[in-house]
Amino acid sequence: MFFGEGQEKGWCQSDEILFSNFSSGYGARALGMGGAFLAVSDDSTASSWNPAGLVSIDKPEISFSFAYSNLKRIVPSYKYTGLQYGYSTQYKVLNRKSKSLGKYFNYLNFAYPFKVFGREIVSQLSYQRRIPFSLTTENIYSLDYIRYSGGGIAYRYYEQYRYKLRGSEGFDVISFTAATELISAIKAGVSINKWFNGCTAIIEESYSVIEQKYWINEGTRLFKDKIDMDISGISVDFGILIRVFGKLNLGFIYKSGFEADIDYSNLQEYAIETEDYSFHQQGSTSGKGKIVLPSSFGMGISFYPMKNLLFSVDYMRTDWSRSKIKDYSIANSAGGVSEKQELRYPSFKLPDIYEQLDSQQLRFGAEYKLKIKGITIPLRAGIFKDFQYSVDSRSDQIIYRGFSIGSGFHHKNYYFDVAFVNEYGNYYYAFREAESNFTSFFSSVGYKF
Repeated sequence: MFFGEGQEKGWCQSDEILFSNFSSGYGARALGMGGAFLAVSDDSTASSWNPAGLVSIDKPEISFSFAYSNLKRIVPSYKYTGLQYGYSTQYKVLNRKSKSLGKYFNYLNFAYPFKVFGREIVSQLSYQRRIPFSLTTENIYSLDYIRYSGGGIAYRYYEQYRYKLRGSEGFDVISFTAATELISAIKAGVSINKWFNGCTAIIEESYSVIEQKYWINEGTRLFKDKIDMDISGISVDFGILIRVFGKLNLGFIYKSGFEADIDYSNLQEYAIETEDYSFHQQGSTSGKGKIVLPSSFGMGISFYPMKNLLFSVDYMRTDWSRSKIKDYSIANSAGGVSEKQELRYPSFKLPDIYEQLDSQQLRFGAEYKLKIKGITIPLRAGIFKDFQYSVDSRSDQIIYRGFSIGSGFHHKNYYFDVAFVNEYGNYYYAFREAESNFTSFFSSVGYKF
């Protein structure tokens, strides 16, 4: 049976872009600068980028952030030949298009500066939706089959394929962060992160025969897969900021990898409905396993050529090649359950057969502050290049590029920031060039007491 050729089965995955940016932080200001924030980190979002930057906060501060994302993919028509039921079959896939929409509350924090034995320390308690799964993905395309029987008779039919994934919740983090100035011009910070919550993904794949010739069972086939997963674990982030001289800063961040406990379950269903035939079966399983999430390292440079103008450059690497899920069983609709196995995460592919690479980001950003009668209006922009953890059908690492713009409104103790981020790229799918375009909107609101 031909099911979702080229489709990921979801397995509580979000989009690859969100996983590849797993080590990035949050906040409309930073993202409006293209995410080049490791050597800046001078506001309440610092704990998600470089916790050493919290030292810049001199008043208690609270802020939160919201995100909206929209992903579109287009794959041109392509042909291939394969075997189905022992017959040689020619497939033609017509203009495959997919889209994903997501929105989520992704950041809330409270920072508080105080002194201990005369030393300034800034502490922060924050919540982050580190990996969001609240996405709805829909993928529709048509299939044109020609199947040749042993007697040379050609059976032809057209089928419409629909793939829909409805995700919810996410892998969340509660962080406690503390930062201080160790010696003159060197700041350090550490975050202890408690991972919790989980995800639910419901995947439905259906096939409807639109037109047929010499084909009997005209009707609909449905495949349904539901996955639930909860996570529990602890990671640690270490950050350093160094003021080389008054206008030049260096930033370094290390985010530890860790092994988290998971509770999981999955349910699969398969059904066929035609005019004269009905069939349904299902299988389920549940268990406990482990997820090994990756460590990452980053460094950045920021420079103020003039008082209100800032430039920054960042590099970040995340070790997805070492990430995996262990002791995981998969149910199938026939009622069987696989042996517990080790798979790559987040691709959920066999480690000895499929490759998963380290992701990397190179980011450039700028910010200029306009000051008008006590009001500050920041103007921000950034460009970036993202190397994804996945490879395309030619085994080349998928690379996306992007840009961002942002602005805001700061008055007295209040501030409001917005950012628009566009990430795009081409890659080979079934040996045809495909297009991917990912847009996100971020907004942040904060208050300094």
